[in-house]
Amino acid sequence: MAGVFVAPLLVISALSGFLYAFAPSLENIVYRDVITASSEMPVQPLADQVKTAQAVHPDLELSAVQSFEDPAKTTRVLFDDPSLESSSYRQAVFVDPGSLEVTGALVQYGSSRALPLRTWISEGHRHLWLGEPGRIYSEVAASWLGILALAGAWLWLVRIRTNKTKTAARNAAPSAHVQRQQARSIHSVLGLWLLPGFLFLTVTGLTWSSMAGGNIANLRAELDWVQPSPDTAIAGTTTDHSEHAGHDSRASPRWQQRIRNRGGLLPR
Repeated sequence: MAGVFVAPLLVISALSGFLYAFAPSLENIVYRDVITASSEMPVQPLADQVKTAQAVHPDLELSAVQSFEDPAKTTRVLFDDPSLESSSYRQAVFVDPGSLEVTGALVQYGSSRALPLRTWISEGHRHLWLGEPGRIYSEVAASWLGILALAGAWLWLVRIRTNKTKTAARNAAPSAHVQRQQARSIHSVLGLWLLPGFLFLTVTGLTWSSMAGGNIANLRAELDWVQPSPDTAIAGTTTDHSEHAGHDSRASPRWQQRIRNRGGLLPR
């Protein structure tokens, strides 16, 4: 019964995880016209690119700017939008750095720069596109997956020890019983081969959960296992954000280079 409960999670997680692995490449195809800069003009000042994007969302607060050294990529200007479901989602305006043309506007999720397609796949991988009920089911099923895998390995060891004394009886058993034993043996072998994968799915899946994931994040912070953030203080007083009050979107050339080397993100 527990296996039937866990099975849908395995199927959907495997399919969505497979799609997620190719999601960045798929986004490059689906959103090619948005994320690609077609102009061959010289790159304009970052402040001018930001002003162009602000004309699209004049009512929203500027959050961050993501620029790239590759002139074929558009600059992403991010805005906080209270109408979105969480602070992890932000409105992104894409600006051609040469012509200052707005190529599009999409909702971006998280620090991975996920656009709607990748976000949709990620939502399915995390809670099966069912919202809060799917999240709860995923957490419970992921927990049971590890328990079932370890319990199956323990039962296999017990059966191996027991069957050593029943070899003669098994050979004399009816053919139907022998077939069941063979099916059980195949199940055991497959389970043992897949055991590391099941445990890996359990551990990594729980890191995405609300309860266990939050505790793991706190533990990583306590052990200083988090990625260090660069010092990105930038002069100016144009924009006021909660954690970086008095910072402007225009960084000095030295800091712009360091920011681009780390992915082109001007933090909030």
